[in-house]
Amino acid sequence: MASGKKILLGLGIGCGVIVLIIGGSCVGMYYWGKSKVKEAQAEMEKSSGGKAALEAMKQGATRGEGGLTGAVAGLAGAGIGASVSMLSVQVVPSLPASEQADANAAFKAFAEHSAKMKTEDMDALSKAMERYNAAVKPAMEAKSKALEAEQDPARKMQLALEMSKVDPDAARQFVADLKAITARL
Repeated sequence: MASGKKILLGLGIGCGVIVLIIGGSCVGMYYWGKSKVKEAQAEMEKSSGGKAALEAMKQGATRGEGGLTGAVAGLAGAGIGASVSMLSVQVVPSLPASEQADANAAFKAFAEHSAKMKTEDMDALSKAMERYNAAVKPAMEAKSKALEAEQDPARKMQLALEMSKVDPDAARQFVADLKAITARL
């Protein structure tokens, strides 16, 4: 009987130690994960894209889409906002100088509010981008062919710079569409 009690006692102590190790590991992992989240947030707050992503997560949560759904909804809008902002490099210089400040303001306002986009706003933006791409595609293809055919390096450089500019009417229409979408946000 003494031998059986020793075995049970050893088994109990061994299981207790295992439970303590597992419990300690879980607590340690919790605090380690918490510190990593804080570090990631601090890093995100340092960059403008990260700030937009954090704001997007907050916007998703305020719309009642907390947790992962809110984060995904907000990040989708912020990602779209960042993509559209990159398009400003092509659109704004294509406009006359008198219209460029207004166009820059439209892109900035859209980027600031893009995390609030809903499905209908994304649909409207998609249609606006399709119209814009359809309007500039023929000219871009022609410029691309001319660039490929050009032999003179100086002229080739000039053509490459011209490729970045698009039809001012297409640029104006896209800015107008962007303003209309931003006004709904």
